[in-house]
Amino acid sequence: MKEEKIYNVRYSESKGKIKLYLEPKKLVFKKTKGLFKKETIIADTILLDDIKTKGNEVNLDIDYNEVCIETKDKFILITFDEIKDVDKFVKELKEAIKKRKKIIADKRLNNIKNYVNVGITVATTIVELYNRYKGDNKDKK
Repeated sequence: MKEEKIYNVRYSESKGKIKLYLEPKKLVFKKTKGLFKKETIIADTILLDDIKTKGNEVNLDIDYNEVCIETKDKFILITFDEIKDVDKFVKELKEAIKKRKKIIADKRLNNIKNYVNVGITVATTIVELYNRYKGDNKDKK
């Protein structure tokens, strides 16, 4: 099951209260609509990869119960109902982004290792074929 954290917030891109879900790869803002038949809709989704960072630190501003996050294309203002949630959210967001960066770095490293291994295999095969060809031509002379 997915690991996610839930916060009650107000969001600059939406009116009214909204729930913020911190998932391993993204932030999801969900809104409940309807008086009698409650329906949850996704108001917005922000990939953790889109959040700007400076070095290993997340690029955000904290002011009392508000957090402003800079993404690649916009600024997001999130207002929390409780102040204790601000520190908890910021800490968990930083951890999630560090984990995400580590996963991406590991994947890139594995891809590079795979390309190097393929290159070594191809080079070895070419050398073996050349040696066979060279050996076959010596026998014919």
